[in-house]
Amino acid sequence: MIIRRMRADFGVLKNSVLELQPGLNVICAPNGSGKSTWCAFIRTMLFGPDTSRRRAGEKPDKIRYAPWDGTPPAGSMELIHDGREITLRRSTANPASPMRSFSAVFTDSGLPVSDLTESDAGEILTGVSLPVFRRTAFISAGEMAVTASPELEKKIAALFSAGEEDAVSYSEAAERLRRWDRKCSFRGQGRLPQLDRQIADLERQLREREALLQELDQAETTAQKARLLADSMRDDRPSDSESAAREQEKKRLELERRILEREREAREIRDSLRQSPLRGRRPDAAAREKAHSDVARARELHNRGERHPPSVGITAVCLALALLTLLAGIIWRQAAALAASALCLCLGALRGFRRYSLIRQRRAEARELNALLKRYAASSPEEMEESFRRSVERWQESEALLTAADKLREELSALEREPVTPQQADQKQRQAEESYALAAGQAARLRGRLDTMEEPMVLSSELSRARREREMWSRRHRAIAAAAETLAQADEEMQLRFAPALKRRAEEILRGLTGGRCDSLALGRDLSLCVGENGSVPRDSGFLSRGTLDQAYLALRLALCDLLPAGEEPCPLILDDALLSFDDRHMGLALELLSDMARHRQILLFTCQQREQDYLKTRRQT
Repeated sequence: MIIRRMRADFGVLKNSVLELQPGLNVICAPNGSGKSTWCAFIRTMLFGPDTSRRRAGEKPDKIRYAPWDGTPPAGSMELIHDGREITLRRSTANPASPMRSFSAVFTDSGLPVSDLTESDAGEILTGVSLPVFRRTAFISAGEMAVTASPELEKKIAALFSAGEEDAVSYSEAAERLRRWDRKCSFRGQGRLPQLDRQIADLERQLREREALLQELDQAETTAQKARLLADSMRDDRPSDSESAAREQEKKRLELERRILEREREAREIRDSLRQSPLRGRRPDAAAREKAHSDVARARELHNRGERHPPSVGITAVCLALALLTLLAGIIWRQAAALAASALCLCLGALRGFRRYSLIRQRRAEARELNALLKRYAASSPEEMEESFRRSVERWQESEALLTAADKLREELSALEREPVTPQQADQKQRQAEESYALAAGQAARLRGRLDTMEEPMVLSSELSRARREREMWSRRHRAIAAAAETLAQADEEMQLRFAPALKRRAEEILRGLTGGRCDSLALGRDLSLCVGENGSVPRDSGFLSRGTLDQAYLALRLALCDLLPAGEEPCPLILDDALLSFDDRHMGLALELLSDMARHRQILLFTCQQREQDYLKTRRQT
């Protein structure tokens, strides 16, 4: 892009016109004449008025560059872009939004340029966004330092991503991931800690409800027993000592009857078990092991008995062959036939003996199996196992009856030791009623607490939902961590690829600006600088003079302008008193470098000193 002519009603400029040429343009004017205003006008015409937040004490552009005579700001810019002559115009339709009325037309025909709008004209014409433009091609004496920005990171990333303009800024992406990570889990305030607390609270409520239900069941059981005891004592309370004695005797007889009944039932069961597999003995571990062994042996014998012994047919065949071969040998007097007859006879005898032995063995096994089945009163091994199990249950039933008899005997002993008087009966009845009242009150309080708690189905549903949500957030948290790690690796790789190229180009420009005195640079990720002189170790900016520091940052800006992609044509380079801190020698070196760069891009150098023009005039003459 090449700017040819500008007309401005902007700040101190009143219907002012500035004619420009391709290459290096040096605009020399005294302080207060509008050099910085022209620079701000160029930026405003391309990108619109600056609405970014200003530092304390600074005025916004719409106030700072309002025309001094009170008229609305306006202006035009004639330029050449991609071989087309275009005129940009901005004016003020609403005083609250100065320079917002925008038009772009072809200079010759006056037809509108459809691809240029108020919001994107500057980025299309220069190839960079406003933040990148201000950090590279827009150089002011008071703002030489280069600071990192998301837009500048995007342009750097685009340089190493096949020129794709949708490249992502590392700092933006990293900050977004940090926000997402804080949303997941940050100092106990993220979603994961909230869900952990919610899950723990729901689990606690479910445990409390379960414990209350158990307590309520125990309290209701206790209250029911106490009520039954109180009712029975009220019905059976003796009226006097004689009736109390009769009642006590009645209870004693009842207890004795129940004891005898339990013991009789236990004896009957034990007697019936004398014919069982237990033989009247306790089913200890040895008895259980013996029963297991008997069942296994019975199954083995039963399986063997189902196998049939060898048939008699083969033996009969062998004997018949022996007889036939014997007759043949006698008739024809053949020794071979007699030998075959003897062999067949031996085979038949062996086969018959083997069958006879197996039959005897099977009969012995059958007798053994019948003895086992008879002992267990069963018809199969399965019934043997069931018979032993029933015997064990019957034995346990007899032990339970004996235990119940012992408890009844203890009640009988206690009854005989403590005869009941009417006063004791009244006291026991009051105690039973008090126990019932306490148990009933406890049950009522527990039931009231349960009524105030959430239903278990609702709690379980909420707990399941919270656990599912926590698993989702946990997966998201792990994905964010993996993305952050991958992003850091990608940024490190990009820095390793871009930083050396930027460092080499900036060092080359810095050597030209300083006459070879400063020959090395060290760049931080935030584009901070350390400068080395005459082969020394690079030193921090705090150790450098103002002129050296400006030279280093100018070299960095020019290197960024060379390396960063900027569309089809390079955008103009704007310098506002950028060489003010340079002495005459370094100014000359800088002008030589700028003159060389002006072969490929337009450069506008605004200065308040005549020395730049004098140097270039002398240079042209020589």
